[in-house]
Amino acid sequence: MSARNYKSRICFVPMCRTGLNRNVGETKPNLFKAPNDPKRLEQWNRAIPRVDKEICSDDVVCELHFLEDDVI
Repeated sequence: MSARNYKSRICFVPMCRTGLNRNVGETKPNLFKAPNDPKRLEQWNRAIPRVDKEICSDDVVCELHFLEDDVI
């Protein structure tokens, strides 16, 4: 599910620069909204190595952190 209409446009994954200033003409990776389902959200929290906070359903993750087969 694309996250194009969500307020957070910066990828939640640590050290990822997606959503920050990019060079003119550079392709922007797609952003995907974190799931609303609590069990799936917990899976995302375990998969994303971030210690300062947990991902919530308002956050987004860019396509660079998914396998090609994961994206429909």
